[in-house]
Amino acid sequence: MANQRDEPPPLWPTHWFLIIVTSMICQYGFHRYSDPDVTLWRTTPADAPLVTQQPLYFDSDEFEALRSCAAKHPKLAAGAQTNALTTAFKGTAGVFVQFTESGYAELLADSKLECFSAFVDAMRDGSSANAFVLNVVSASPNGDGDVIEYHMDQSLGLSWIQPPGHLVANLVDVLYLEVPEGLSGGELEVQKLPDEWLDQHGLRARGAFRRARGNDTAGRLDASVTPAENTRVTFRGDAHHRVRNFTASDESARRVSLVLESYVLSSWYLWRAFRFYVE
Repeated sequence: MANQRDEPPPLWPTHWFLIIVTSMICQYGFHRYSDPDVTLWRTTPADAPLVTQQPLYFDSDEFEALRSCAAKHPKLAAGAQTNALTTAFKGTAGVFVQFTESGYAELLADSKLECFSAFVDAMRDGSSANAFVLNVVSASPNGDGDVIEYHMDQSLGLSWIQPPGHLVANLVDVLYLEVPEGLSGGELEVQKLPDEWLDQHGLRARGAFRRARGNDTAGRLDASVTPAENTRVTFRGDAHHRVRNFTASDESARRVSLVLESYVLSSWYLWRAFRFYVE
């Protein structure tokens, strides 16, 4: 009788699942590391102003409540030096909270964060954004450069597999809670490169622009904001920005601000965004 070859066992659904996931990871790795100039997800309207300022934004009671909320947070209490942000944020102590529309209730249920809701609600009012990053940044003078170096706000994290590009904030809102007496420096400087330079990651885009243009800044938008307590500042999410070093009459005084990055995500990104996450 002729020899019969054993048939291979069938592939079960779990096998196919592993094959698909492995293929996706390989594809992600190829794009992420072989093509560093992948297009960014940018949603800032073309006609959005570079910067707007609204002084005396909150009434005195609401503003003092927000100041008290920041001062009492464990990461910002007197003497705290924890930096929960990034390496671009020198000499800062910070709070980082990410949430989506569906996760906002969890922020409200957090006793350390609920007191920031007046700020969050005001910044979200009328917004089309569906995901957010809330930062509280307490900065002290930095002896060797900018307190916060040039960067673009792209800090929204995703679960599962991070996409090859980066998600850029739509708009960014800042509220100054504390500005030291006798402040010299500490300005927020904002720069918007022409759109054709913005498909690369933030710092690569700046480097490419400088190498190609040199001292030619045609088409670049620039603004400088002097911090003032209870002033709301809104700027484009696709703009690079930094905070200059500063000195003050009291060397221990700190420059404290609330920041809300607003993101407009497609459903593909939104379902993978963390509903509520605190660093």
